[in-house]
Amino acid sequence: MFGYIRPVQSELKVKDAELYKALYCGLCRVMKKEVSSVLPLSISYDYVLLAAVRAGLSGETFWAEHQICPYKPYRRKKMARPVKALSDTAITALILTKYNLDDKLADGDISRFKKLFLCIYRNWIARALKRKIKKDNSGTLAGVCGKVEEKLSVLHEMERAGETSADRPAVCSGEVLEAAVAFGLEPEAEEKLRLIARDIGSFIYWLDAVDDLEKDEKSGAYNPLLLQYHTAKEARKEAKLLDMIMAQYTARMAKLAQTIQFGQTSKIVENIFHLGLGVTSRRVLAGEKGAKHERSV
Repeated sequence: MFGYIRPVQSELKVKDAELYKALYCGLCRVMKKEVSSVLPLSISYDYVLLAAVRAGLSGETFWAEHQICPYKPYRRKKMARPVKALSDTAITALILTKYNLDDKLADGDISRFKKLFLCIYRNWIARALKRKIKKDNSGTLAGVCGKVEEKLSVLHEMERAGETSADRPAVCSGEVLEAAVAFGLEPEAEEKLRLIARDIGSFIYWLDAVDDLEKDEKSGAYNPLLLQYHTAKEARKEAKLLDMIMAQYTARMAKLAQTIQFGQTSKIVENIFHLGLGVTSRRVLAGEKGAKHERSV
């Protein structure tokens, strides 16, 4: 997850902006207390939307309270109290972080120091995931991880084969996120979450491919848009086409979201689907810096 999925905060009412920040901080606290003390290093805005969707599908309500921030102990912040939607989202983050770190370590183009840090971090995350799987007597998490691995292997094979169409790996990337969220809800609700997650994953893949054009062109890393259009400059000339593709994902997610009763987070979700995704995609297509935003709110 890259932090692309977020609202336009200037368009949120004060109470909704405060709730969004409380969800982010509440998720961070749940990650630390229930999963691993190092998992919050991987938190991003994208997970807040997944938590809001889960809560909407399960009918949970968020309550905020002032707590001391464990990473900024000199200040108290509003944090959402722990609920199942936050806990399950933290598990999804744990799974995705583990496999993302595996990918980064498999990439030979990293410095020794960074590789050492990633290796230590990966071991912490892997142990946390192993503990969660061991405690899960139902075997659900083991099945989720197996499905994620299966989809990732297909994605990696496409990349090794030099797939020139961005659509196929984007769909596969969406299926990875779909697999990572497929637990903890009733069948009908889970199906809606899977569909939204699939489009979020595909949308992020497209955005990241466009965002990394110049970097990948310089490093020689795999990027289907470079294979299709040969240069970053030529790929950016197709901005209108790429914008149409991403708009289709946004419209589909927004339409599905209308079938879910989000309650108190409805304005946040509406802002993300109708404003946030469009603003972010236009910034990425224009080549603006800072569209990928993973820092704390």
